[in-house]
Amino acid sequence: MIDIKCEVCDSVASYAQSESRDFLVPWFCLDCTGQYPPSLLKACVDSFDYELQLRNGLRFAFSSAHIHGEFATIMPMLNGENFAAIGLPAPRGIDIRVDEIVWCCDAPAGS
Repeated sequence: MIDIKCEVCDSVASYAQSESRDFLVPWFCLDCTGQYPPSLLKACVDSFDYELQLRNGLRFAFSSAHIHGEFATIMPMLNGENFAAIGLPAPRGIDIRVDEIVWCCDAPAGS
């Protein structure tokens, strides 16, 4: 058997080694892919340029994320840019409630 662990919630799926499956690594379970935006999931495993907007209109540019339950910690841009929406450097990130996210995107300025 081959066990594959979800990058967000650590749930495990097992597959017989005889099954010829091309697994994308990193892997996210069906629960997480149904609950979180794809670009937020990508930010959990690939540091790059991302942006999101909350229901109250605040927008955040960020470089990576870590999802933990109802919250996601987003990390500041790699270029040292702070979180302009709140005017704080927050070098260890900001915890935001995931259900407050209106939209999230990967490479907002293009790649």
